[in-house]
Amino acid sequence: MDMDKGKRKMGTQQQSRANDICAHCREKGHWKRDYPKLPPRQDVCGPQITQARGGFSYFITFIDDHSRYGYVYLMRYKSETFVRFKEFRLEVENQTGRKIITLRSN
Repeated sequence: MDMDKGKRKMGTQQQSRANDICAHCREKGHWKRDYPKLPPRQDVCGPQITQARGGFSYFITFIDDHSRYGYVYLMRYKSETFVRFKEFRLEVENQTGRKIITLRSN
């Protein structure tokens, strides 16, 4: 965990399930596609009553429902949200080679 930068990465990479699918399902396309249509989602939480080391009172999560990868970024102020999103976008686009077009939020 890299607390100095206020972020933590967690999750596991999704394994290929092509061998676990029966021939009929594979023929009809009943499995998750390689390129999901749902965008990643994010949520901002805080302010927390007790601050984390370094004075972090907020955190933001980004979750990709397809791969189940999750990213958590710690923030001192809620106004850092867009900066953390740009860090997340850069990291994901560098790792996957694909661009984030939309982001779901509540």
